[in-house]
Amino acid sequence: MAEAFASSSASNSKELDELNYKHEWSEEDLNLLLKEQMDKAQAATAEMEALRAELKNAQTEAEQQRATSEKSNTELSEERDARRKDQARILEVEQDLKGLYAERDVLQADKKNDAAELKRLELAHNEAQVQARSDREELRQVSEIAAGTFVDLPRSAADACQYFNEREDAAEQKAFWAQFQVSSHPPLLGDQMKQLMELHRVARPVMEDLCNALWPAEPLPSSYFGLIQRLRSASPRVQLWKRSACLEGARQAYASVKAYYPVVKPEEMAKGAPEGTKRVPEQYFNDVMPGARLSEAKCRKDTILEDLE
Repeated sequence: MAEAFASSSASNSKELDELNYKHEWSEEDLNLLLKEQMDKAQAATAEMEALRAELKNAQTEAEQQRATSEKSNTELSEERDARRKDQARILEVEQDLKGLYAERDVLQADKKNDAAELKRLELAHNEAQVQARSDREELRQVSEIAAGTFVDLPRSAADACQYFNEREDAAEQKAFWAQFQVSSHPPLLGDQMKQLMELHRVARPVMEDLCNALWPAEPLPSSYFGLIQRLRSASPRVQLWKRSACLEGARQAYASVKAYYPVVKPEEMAKGAPEGTKRVPEQYFNDVMPGARLSEAKCRKDTILEDLE
């Protein structure tokens, strides 16, 4: 702006000199012209000042815009950084949420598993309680049975020891039963079980022989319990054998008499001695014994007569 004003002033002075040189000017005209030039100069100066003010305003505005722009850029950069941080935080939170969801699922699965395990443990506990009650009841019954079973063991052991001491061919059995005779403490359950098992061992052959004798045509039971059940009916079976033996002997005797005296009636003879006589059957027992023994040898001893049971 200053250079333009200086250039304009120089140009005006040159023109004035040229006019003064070519023409003769009046003082009034010169004053007017000078005033006109001064007005122009003042206008130019005012215009220059206005331009300077505009320039300063423009520069101030530019500075403000630059500062605003820089501030905006800084704020934008900060906003971008904050946004990036927010996005990173969002991703981090999403990962945390995924982890929490996964942990929740695991906890829910563990809860279900724990519930199932708790239910299984409760069932196992109930079963254990039932089993414990059953075991206690079984122990109680065993104790009662043992109390009744073992009470006879000392007497049986003493009888067995005395029996085998009188035999020369039973050294092993003698040593077995002798170990339970002298004791300074109550008998142990293991020793009592040994004695009981030995009694059962020697009792089984006896029971089998008895079954074979009473039921010769039937197979032996395969268990100890079967032998016991079979022998429960031993008493009526013995009675049946006794009746069969009596009938078989009488049949042999009457048949022999009938062979010598066909007119004899066995039913009449079975009633006793004839009427009017003092003879009785008992007085001839010794006389008929040899013949009875011969008849006994002919009798069958492995079967029971029919129609007796």
